[in-house]
Amino acid sequence: MNYCKNDKQNTVICFVAGGSGGHIIPGLTYAQKFFEVTGARIIFMTTKKELDCQLVRPYKWINHVPLSIRAFPGLHVMLIPWIYYFIKSFFESFSALRRYKVTHIKSMGALLSLPVWLAARLLRISYEVYEFNIIPGKAVNFLAKRGVPVYACFEETKRYLPASALVFVTQYPIRFRDDEIMSSEKARSLLKLDQNKRILFIVGGSQGSQGLNDLIERWLEQQEIKNVENIFIIHQSGQRDCERMRMLYAHYNVAAIVSPYIEQIALVYQASNAVISRCGAGALSELEFFKKTAALIPLKTSYTSHQLDNGAWYANHYPDRYILFDQDVLNSDPRPFFNWIECLLS
Repeated sequence: MNYCKNDKQNTVICFVAGGSGGHIIPGLTYAQKFFEVTGARIIFMTTKKELDCQLVRPYKWINHVPLSIRAFPGLHVMLIPWIYYFIKSFFESFSALRRYKVTHIKSMGALLSLPVWLAARLLRISYEVYEFNIIPGKAVNFLAKRGVPVYACFEETKRYLPASALVFVTQYPIRFRDDEIMSSEKARSLLKLDQNKRILFIVGGSQGSQGLNDLIERWLEQQEIKNVENIFIIHQSGQRDCERMRMLYAHYNVAAIVSPYIEQIALVYQASNAVISRCGAGALSELEFFKKTAALIPLKTSYTSHQLDNGAWYANHYPDRYILFDQDVLNSDPRPFFNWIECLLS
């Protein structure tokens, strides 16, 4: 759908994204671009998680609508209260869509998209969904089977959707601009970092930090780090492990900056020699945008392995920049990963 400045008075776009930074950040990037291009009124629906509210809060021009939906608990007794919150979210979204007179909805997928889609159907509001991973999630599959247009970032995604699905291939919405690209020397100068050190950037997502933190702890404990005076670590650790990681680096005399969340992440990417990262679609797109060398460690959970597919795609297509490690294998034998770090920092 095309928009222009003349549509400002009549266009109200609702973005639906919540539950993780991997959904919210691209949603906010899309919202920012539509706001700048069209001047349209922007509604943004999320869950009521603190992460969701924290990420949306700086965008003062957004009308934020947090919904009551909870994570799906599985088929047991907790399903009963979950159904209640799902229905409550439907009525919350229905009320907000009517109140703001929303004309179009762009969903970033996940469970949150379903009660909003039901409300949109009743109100006859156009709806589309975005899939950033190679293998689409259950919510996207559900919506595709019901005729909702799907915007996918990988051509391969079409193979995992019904033949009748309406699928369009699009680019991932990178939050950075081309004019932000600079030399490593300039990025280090702006961050006031030593030009001569080997810098390693460790970045976990909103859900994937702890496993990486534990792995780095094992590296610090088991390795006799060579040339420790020549290395510098920048570590986005998440809130939970921030103080623990700071103490560990200090104990092993490794110079490091540890933060729950890196604000100047574009500069940090460009200042670093290499990155250790999870394999969310956003993280991988940003690594490719800045052409970084990286160790990819997909997050695997009991309900999804989409990061493994994402990471394998990038490692296969760009083997000169990315090496893929399996978290389960590293848990039993982390030596190949430790060797990669040592080679990088030597």
